Amino acid sequence: MGNYHGMTLGNIWFSSETHLANFKALLERFTAHKNPEYAAACYVAAHPEIYVKINWNNCDGPIGWYWGEWTGGDDDDENGKHLESEIVGQLSSSYRGLVRAAAELYTGSQHYFDLMGWLGNAGDEVYKLFIQALEIRRDRSVVELAL
Repeated sequence: MGNYHGMTLGNIWFSSETHLANFKALLERFTAHKNPEYAAACYVAAHPEIYVKINWNNCDGPIGWYWGEWTGGDDDDENGKHLESEIVGQLSSSYRGLVRAAAELYTGSQHYFDLMGWLGNAGDEVYKLFIQALEIRRDRSVVELAL
């Protein structure tokens, strides 16, 4: 990422102006510009293909919409897990893989992402989104809100 500290919006690749506008709104809403896990999740969720499917009024975080119901007993059940939400099922397979990757970048644990299977299916735009999300996630500095 160079020898500077932090990323600016001008250094981040966006698929469209709408993607940029959504990302800025999510960064501000979740105060995510100082947290790489949150910023990477905001970046993926901000893509118009994903963003419009989410009811943001019911979200208290940038990736909470990813999880569906809990399949275990109580929260201490080691064998239980969250299913994916209906939103994930509404996405094409390449975007579904992208949001699965974002969930892993956010939580630091495995969910449903299969990197090798996904790579064979991802088109150029979705692949670029993935690489940019990785870059945002690995940068431990602030994302500057200026272009």
